[in-house]
This record gives sequence, structure tokens and C-alpha cells, in this order.
Amino acid sequence: MRVIAAATLFTILVMGTGTSSGQPGEPAKQSRFRKGVAEFRESGFDFGKVPQQTAACKRFHVVNVGTDTLEILDVKTGCGCTKAPISKKLIGAGDSTEIEIIFSTGNRTGPYSKSTRVETSDLLSRVANLKIAAYVYPQNVPTSPVVSDPKVLETSRSDPMANVKLKNITTSPLGVRLAYFDEQFTDVSLSASTIGPGETITAAVKIAKDRLSAGFEKSFTLQFDDKDHSRMTIPIVYGAAAGTSAKK
Repeated sequence: MRVIAAATLFTILVMGTGTSSGQPGEPAKQSRFRKGVAEFRESGFDFGKVPQQTAACKRFHVVNVGTDTLEILDVKTGCGCTKAPISKKLIGAGDSTEIEIIFSTGNRTGPYSKSTRVETSDLLSRVANLKIAAYVYPQNVPTSPVVSDPKVLETSRSDPMANVKLKNITTSPLGVRLAYFDEQFTDVSLSASTIGPGETITAAVKIAKDRLSAGFEKSFTLQFDDKDHSRMTIPIVYGAAAGTSAKK
């Protein structure tokens, strides 16, 4: 398949057709490259529960499986609360690029879903839609099945290793795994793969050595094995960015 879909909580909202031939009434952009072929390794991602006034981030990889250069012609996000920076727009045959979706939660609450439209020079599949979903909650509200402490991890160069406590507030054992973290900026590990009823485990976060000099905002996402396959995203605010998390 040209698009490999990731399993997500809001399957109907997040998944769906990964590509289309364009938007009605919208002229196609031109490119001198004709034989680049875009393969999106994921077409969507579910952040699960995300606190207000923070940013949740996810990188999407685009691989050129064609015989010529692939060009990223245009990227359009669904609203001003979402950004999508690209690492590079020209992708050689066999090479790849990344599109990072950054969702600023602001003051909104409840379910959220949006698509980012990516247009490429791929002649057979010009447009791909990268979809995200989340459930935004106030930071002072407990979250089931797990409560995190803190809900937003703020750290700095003087403390590049920090922990988040994860407490199971249900009456049943709960499996947990990492669904996503940005390996270019952080390393995240869990002290256990199961949390007993009322028990707490630790998510240890370490800032990458080559990222210590500048502030940034990233996040990591946890997947639980409760009946709803719940997810939770913990925003990370490092260094110069600390205390200035997304307010949009």
C-alpha cells in the first residue's frame, strides 16, 4: 500500500483515505519532477488526552520510493492552532523527509480532529491528508485511567533528566507502552509495562545531548490496554521554552 495507516483511538476520525487527487476547483501546482513517488508511513495519529495550554507534536515520515526527485509542493494545516514545518522539500530517490504536526491546545476542551493537506509532485497521488485527533482537558482535572504528575514536564539544561509519575486510578491492572516520542530530541523509558491498581510507575525522560543548547517543546504519547485503548500525551517543555508553552 502507498499509505500505511497507524492504529488510533478515534479510528473513524483519524483514519480514512490517506490520499486524493486534489481539491475541486483548485489548480494543481506544477513541478519539473515527474517520477518521484510519495509513500507516507502513517496517515494519522491519536494523541489521546492532552492538557490545555500546551503543545502536542508528532513527526510524519515521507519516503520517495520512485526513480526521480520528489518535491513537496505545499502544506496546508486545518487551522491556526496547528503548524507543520518540513525538514526539506526536495527528496531524492530512496531518501525521506519529515513533516512535524504541532497542535497547540490553547483553551479548547473536548474532542479535536484536523487534517493537514500535503501536496507533492507524485503524479498518481498528488495529495495526502495527515490527520490528528486529541481530547483536550483542563490541567486541574484528573484523567482516567491514569493520572500523570506532572501533567506537563518542564525541565532545563541543569536538569536534562526528569521523571513523570503515572498512577493507575482504576481497580484493575493496566498495561502501558510508549506509542510515540521524538527520538531526535528525547529518550523516554518506562520503569514497568504494567501498573497495578492504585500503583505508580515512572516515565524517565532524557534530553538528547545535541539538543541541550536550545529550548524546545515536544511531547510523548502513552498507550494503555484498557477497554477503550486509551492514550495520554505528556508535553515536554525544555530550556528556553520553559514557562512559555503554547497559549493559542
